[in-house]
Parts: sequence; C-alpha cells; structure tokens
Amino acid sequence: MIEPGKLILLISHKGKRYLRKLETGGEVHTHDGKLLMDEVAEAGFGQYVKTHLGRPYLILKPHPARPYQGRETPDADHVSQGNRVPDDEAGHRPRLHGH
Repeated sequence: MIEPGKLILLISHKGKRYLRKLETGGEVHTHDGKLLMDEVAEAGFGQYVKTHLGRPYLILKPHPARPYQGRETPDADHVSQGNRVPDDEAGHRPRLHGH
C-alpha cells in the first residue's frame, strides 16, 4: 500500500511516463484511459494497475536523486546544454534520418 502524498511514477505499455503525487480519490487521465489513485495505492510499488480501458501501467517509486524522469535522450540532453553535434573529419555534419 502506498501512502497519500508519496510521489509515484506510472509507466505505460508504450513507455510514456507520468510523475504524480498520490492523492486519495484522485485520478490520472491518460491517452490509454483513466487510472484511479485508490487502485494505485492499493496495488503498491512494482505492481501493475489497469486503466478503465484495460491498459496496464507499471507503478514505480521515483529515484530521489533525479526528480524528473520524463523521456530524455542523450542527444536531446547534449543539445539542450548548448553543445553542437561535431562535424566529421571531412567537415560534414552527420545526416539525420529522413532529411
């Protein structure tokens, strides 16, 4: 059982993440349907709970050293820090897929 007020990380079958504070009687609305926080609390960390449409979500305890656990990629992180993608030895930039 998870206590109200605790942070929870819900992960869909597609890998989408929702970081929320557990609230008694609360709901989380997703593209996969509605999750009831009371069911999440009862299931506990490491368990699955299903939306009203039957789609499973994994319940995890967020890592305390890293409060935001959204979808990040190394490339996005690299660019967001103001770094550029380096040119290759011939001075060309790598091609991105689809361009």
